[in-house]
Amino acid sequence: AGYHAPSGHNMQTWRFTVLTRQPDIAELKEVTRQAAERNKVYFYGFENPQVIILISNDGRNADGCQDASCAAENIMLAAASYGIGSVWLNPLMTLRAEEPVKSLLDRYGIPAGHTVWAAVALGYPVNAGVALQKKENVVFFVE
Repeated sequence: AGYHAPSGHNMQTWRFTVLTRQPDIAELKEVTRQAAERNKVYFYGFENPQVIILISNDGRNADGCQDASCAAENIMLAAASYGIGSVWLNPLMTLRAEEPVKSLLDRYGIPAGHTVWAAVALGYPVNAGVALQKKENVVFFVE
């Protein structure tokens, strides 16, 4: 689903690195948690995912962040259609350049020159989520 997302100038310079082995996921969780504590970053989203998808893009691509965001949303929407829960792992984005998080991402094969712009955890939810009421009056037309 991710690689069907739009990309700026149709460059498609992204890469999807899929973690499925629980030892890899547990290590990423622990390393990110420790970095979050050191940097006073709120840590969440790593409860018990079966899969984590890291979406990176060529650092020279000015649209890399937006491309990864579109791809992540596609992945999350597709997952929901199959009853699979998802969460965007913002702490990982904040801490991606911190050691030892960066070394771990390198070990997972993130290409040199790429920036991890998005990470999505996927799994089967224990409890059904409750949709929050959407705010009103958020669309304004200029006439």
